[in-house]
Amino acid sequence: MQRIMVPHDGSDPSEVAQAVAEQLARAQQAELILVRALDQADWYSSNPDDAAAYSAAYEELVVEAENAARNGLADRVAQLQASGLKARAILASGPPAACLLDTMMDEQPDLVVMSSHGRTGLARFALGSVTDRLVREGNAPVLVLRLTDAEADALRRAALMLDGSDVAEQAIPLAEQLASKPVEQLKLVRAVSKAEERDAALTYLQGVAARLANIGIPIETAVEVGDPVQVAHHVGDEVDLIILCTHGRVGFDRMRHGSVAERVIREVQTPTLLVRAAHR
Repeated sequence: MQRIMVPHDGSDPSEVAQAVAEQLARAQQAELILVRALDQADWYSSNPDDAAAYSAAYEELVVEAENAARNGLADRVAQLQASGLKARAILASGPPAACLLDTMMDEQPDLVVMSSHGRTGLARFALGSVTDRLVREGNAPVLVLRLTDAEADALRRAALMLDGSDVAEQAIPLAEQLASKPVEQLKLVRAVSKAEERDAALTYLQGVAARLANIGIPIETAVEVGDPVQVAHHVGDEVDLIILCTHGRVGFDRMRHGSVAERVIREVQTPTLLVRAAHR
C-alpha cells in the first residue's frame, strides 16, 4: 500500500479510525492522508427568523471554521510526521460523501479507514450514505470501524469470508497484501445452509489455503452452517478484522453480497474491510 485515507472530523470515533490507520500505515510503510470535510449546510439555522442574522455572520463563520480545521489538521500532521510517518492533510468544503469521493478520485488511495459514527457531517450520513457511497462509487477498499471510545485493537487476526464465487475471491489479494503487515493469522471462513454442504465447502477452502501457502502466516479454515451474518458474528468474536467482498454496484440492499456486507457492518462490532468487486 502507498496511500491510506482517513476521514477525520475531530470526534472520538474518528480518532479511533486514525489510530487504526496509523497501525496499517506503519505496517505497510504507507502515507497517511487525513481528510476533513466542512459541510457549510450544517451552519445554517433551521429557523427562518434567524436566517438574516446567520447570513450576516456567514462569511466570518466560514473563515473561522476553515482556519480552525486547517490548524487542527496541521497539528495532527506534524505529530504524525514527528512519529516517523509520512502524512499530509486535505481540507474540503461540501457534503461529506461528495468530498470524500472527490478526494478518492484525486488521490487514488489503496485503502480508506473510517468510523461508522462521527460528529460533524459524518454523524448524519455514516452508514446510510457515506459508507454506502464510498463502497459503491469509490475506487478503494473501505475499512469500517464500529469502535467508539475504546482503543483500537491490533489487527493481528483476520477472517476472510468466502462463498465459493469469483466475486468473493476478489478480496483475496488484499488479504495477501496485509499478511504480516500487520495480520499475523488468517482464517478462511465459509457459511453453508445445510450440513451436507460442509465437506465440499471445506475442500474449497483448503484449496484456497493451498494457493495462499506462501504468504508467510498461519492459515486455518472453518465451515459453519447458518446465515452468513450470524457466522460473521461468531467469527468476529475470534478475530480483529473481517474481510469480505461486495458487488457495490447498485446499493447494498439490492445484491446478495452487498446485503450481507451491509448487515455485517451494521450488526457486527468487529472492524470490517469491504472490497468492492470489479465489474465483469
